[in-house]
Amino acid sequence: MSDSSVDEKVSSEHRSNDALDLESVDPAVVLRKIDLVLIPMMMISNLLQFWDKSTISYANLMGIKVDAHLTGQQFSWLGSLFYFGYLAWQLPAAYLLQRLPIRWHLSVAIVAWGVILACHAACHDFASLAVCRFLLGVAESVNIPAFTLITGMYYKREEQTARVSLWFGTVGVSQILGGAVAWKLLQTDTGALNHWQTQFIIPGVITIAFGFLCFFIVPSSPSEAWFLTKAERVVAMQRISTNKTGTVSYTFEKYQLFEALKDPRLYCLALAILTAGIPNGGVSSFGAVIVKGFGFSSLDSLLLGMSTGGSEIVAVAAGYLIARITKTRIVPGLSMIAVAIVGAAMMIGDGVPRNAQFAGYCLVFWWPVAVIYLLSWMSSMISGQTKRIVFYIVYQVFYAAGNIIGSNIFRDSDAPKYIGAKTGMLIGFVFNGAGLALIAFCHWRWNNRRDSLLTDSEKQQAEKEEAHVEYMNKTDMEVKSFRWPY
Repeated sequence: MSDSSVDEKVSSEHRSNDALDLESVDPAVVLRKIDLVLIPMMMISNLLQFWDKSTISYANLMGIKVDAHLTGQQFSWLGSLFYFGYLAWQLPAAYLLQRLPIRWHLSVAIVAWGVILACHAACHDFASLAVCRFLLGVAESVNIPAFTLITGMYYKREEQTARVSLWFGTVGVSQILGGAVAWKLLQTDTGALNHWQTQFIIPGVITIAFGFLCFFIVPSSPSEAWFLTKAERVVAMQRISTNKTGTVSYTFEKYQLFEALKDPRLYCLALAILTAGIPNGGVSSFGAVIVKGFGFSSLDSLLLGMSTGGSEIVAVAAGYLIARITKTRIVPGLSMIAVAIVGAAMMIGDGVPRNAQFAGYCLVFWWPVAVIYLLSWMSSMISGQTKRIVFYIVYQVFYAAGNIIGSNIFRDSDAPKYIGAKTGMLIGFVFNGAGLALIAFCHWRWNNRRDSLLTDSEKQQAEKEEAHVEYMNKTDMEVKSFRWPY
């Protein structure tokens, strides 16, 4: 978009706003309306995604390997194929996020993954399961980027951590719900269907229904928010002007692509998310088997697996409190990873009693909370729609790659203790923390450099010139008044 067209748009916005009574609009009321509509939708969607993705782990305890005649590393490949699909769809997904309204993109993807999940019940061999797992990864790859964009469009920087904690924190709830449903199904007569088939159908049908609901409720941008009045929509956009990250643009900017490729944080992000994906790939596909490997029965493993969800909920609350106290995102993020490192070490120590090993496994689930702070960073540390999309692509690609590795470090020959895989998870946590620390260091250094180079009068001039940057598609490097969070 040219500078003249931006000026015309800003001028048009001002003329339109002059005709509205913005003074009578309470920003707190606008925020409350946004929370009441968007947060529950994002919470439910994320809950369903993790539940849907984890069904393969529960199915493992319900006999899918025997019924589908899976041998050797075939079950591990089913875990990996999900992320191959996730990886394959990144460029098309990025293109669609840039070109299509988020409402269409997100709702269609949710319905699609619900249909594909239910279709798992019709599979009876590795080939058919492999196709379904690949397609499920394609459909579910949209969720996190879409919600990160939505969070950045509606919330101020200081509001984002709490909101991301809410919608991402439902992962713990999904573990409790998924474990409870699997435990009940394993004791229920499911008729002509095997237990594992029913395990795919139930969340699949629920997801399909939610996808249709999502289409009618989630708007594509603040300017289309049906639950706000016209004046409230203007206030909603004005509220996030201090983020200086801009609103939605459907124009591809080539220079922003090159700026993103030269940004060192892109490669720190790749390291952090690749190594975070390794333990995630393991627990998503083998979580129930890991618990059983401590010496518990299948039924007890499903019940105990619900404890990891409770542990993660506690971690979300602890992380949020640390963030409020320290007013940073890096301190709670690294704190969560430190607890996970201790937990992973407890799982692989010689002579550790099974209860202590299980306690360590529960502590491992403090690590996903660090991803909350990474996601909230991504919605506020990058400005420019094309540049932001590049970062999201890298996030998704390396997340998928890490999960592919994580699924395949669980070798049949290492069962039931999987010491090598658990060691790989521990190493992943260490490098995940290093990647996050490097991003925080970049932000601290760049903020200090900008503050030292600009005089007070120059800062004031920059703020004045960039007062309407929320209407522009500018990058964080271009906006002199931009400051990076850490």
